[in-house]
Amino acid sequence: MVLVVDAQVAGISGDMLLCALVDMGADRSRVVGAVRGADESSGRRAVERMEFVRAVRRGTAATGLVLELGGDVRGRAGKALAGDVAAGCAGAGLSGPASEFAASAAGFLVAAESAVHGAPAGSVRLHEAAGFDTIADIVGTAAALEDLGLLGEEAVCTPVAVGGGTVSFSHGVAPNPAPAVLEALRDAGIAVRGTPAGRELATPTGACLLRALAPACVRFYPEMTARAVGYGAGAADPEGFANVLRLVRGERTAAAPPPPGAGMEEDEVAVLETNLDDVTGEELAHAMEALAEAGALDVTAAPAVGKKGRPAHAVAVMCEPDSAARLAGALMEQTGTLGVRVRVSRRLKSGRRSGTGTVRAGGAEFEVSLKTGLRTGRTKAEADDVAAAARAAGVPFREAARLAGGRRGTGGGGGDGGD
Repeated sequence: MVLVVDAQVAGISGDMLLCALVDMGADRSRVVGAVRGADESSGRRAVERMEFVRAVRRGTAATGLVLELGGDVRGRAGKALAGDVAAGCAGAGLSGPASEFAASAAGFLVAAESAVHGAPAGSVRLHEAAGFDTIADIVGTAAALEDLGLLGEEAVCTPVAVGGGTVSFSHGVAPNPAPAVLEALRDAGIAVRGTPAGRELATPTGACLLRALAPACVRFYPEMTARAVGYGAGAADPEGFANVLRLVRGERTAAAPPPPGAGMEEDEVAVLETNLDDVTGEELAHAMEALAEAGALDVTAAPAVGKKGRPAHAVAVMCEPDSAARLAGALMEQTGTLGVRVRVSRRLKSGRRSGTGTVRAGGAEFEVSLKTGLRTGRTKAEADDVAAAARAAGVPFREAARLAGGRRGTGGGGGDGGD
């Protein structure tokens, strides 16, 4: 089974995600009971009314939330929010996986606010995210995911609509998306997209709950058979679009390729190309090295025949799209070429994991960097480390490479490399 979080039109907030799960079939009484249990464990009894209701947003029927709070607390410290969420999960009787999901979402939220305000995570003061409504969204969503059996299941999401214009909050006016939304999704592999809505569409709590699901971000739905659909209504009903978050749960078809989260990732790169028929081998080698040092992801040169039958080299440089103009200038400066062709290309690549391992050669052990392709499971040592080990051990490079091959690395995520 796979869960699709479709936030490409109306974005995501904590209550929209919670409502979409209830609309999909999560037990309402169980979710409300979990939130009330969290409220009682806090000792504040903030919830005066909590009810899921039918709502219509621009012709789309959905589930909405009415949450009325009294005596709520604003200005919680980050440590206090995390503690309240943990206590709330315990008070609600949530399972270990559900409690871990809630703790992860709360952790992302505190870390995002900490980064925005430049304060330690434990002591950063929360404002908009400090109310019990945030705790209700987190604990309620964890309970709903648990009820539907979605925890640990594969999840994918579309690029998240963030709206446009500006957003007003306790510190004044800021560009939309809110700073905490960007921090929550930074380096998470989840794309964001602006829209002409002129309003906030993605909230920090919604972004953190989405990140805690750890979805792969996809442009198109995977090949699947839909089994359940849920629509969560946002509080507002703006012009021009249905303000609902859509969730789709389904079974992947047998013909579907492995999911992006199982090892395939997609992005875009710029490809710079030029033909050179008037540079020496030394000049070309120096130019390729300089371009690599300037940030190119890959630089290649292939023999070619140019105009007037001249021997030439076809040079291709791959780079991030926002580096294309800078590296095109560097290519002109280094080689003297008068023109560079530029195109943006879709790239599918294997996800990868970086780590370290040891190679024993010549009676000694050497540490090498390893890179494992998540698509194939193949692990390969970095060539520079292998070469250093070979020199130190006095063995041929191919022998050191053989000894380093096939080992599993340890550690976190890897870089993009040059492919």
